[in-house]
Amino acid sequence: MPSKITKKPRRKSIRKEPIKMIVEGDKNRMTFTLRPDLTPRVEIESKEVNPNKISFGNISDGKNRLEFASYDKTYAQNAFIFLNGERIMIDKYTGRKLYALVVKMGWFLGVNKRKKAKN
Repeated sequence: MPSKITKKPRRKSIRKEPIKMIVEGDKNRMTFTLRPDLTPRVEIESKEVNPNKISFGNISDGKNRLEFASYDKTYAQNAFIFLNGERIMIDKYTGRKLYALVVKMGWFLGVNKRKKAKN
């Protein structure tokens, strides 16, 4: 006699990512974000080059962007990491932690080769 097969109800997925819309013009980029708790957020970003910004370099794969930058001498104690439009401020101590993480990742990937033993 076959056993009765019960169908479990499907769980509805919870949206973890916010709804995001980007509108670009010649001079500005506007980002509209709607978070899961329905709080809106609007960011206006200018495309004009800031003369006080000192960029140390950026990495991009076309979709994602990582940039390291600082501003003029008055803000020399802090630097910024721009990650896909988010601005993360770091100081000397968090910079040391970040450097240690990058060096560890370099050893793991084989970027930093081991030194030869001295005879």
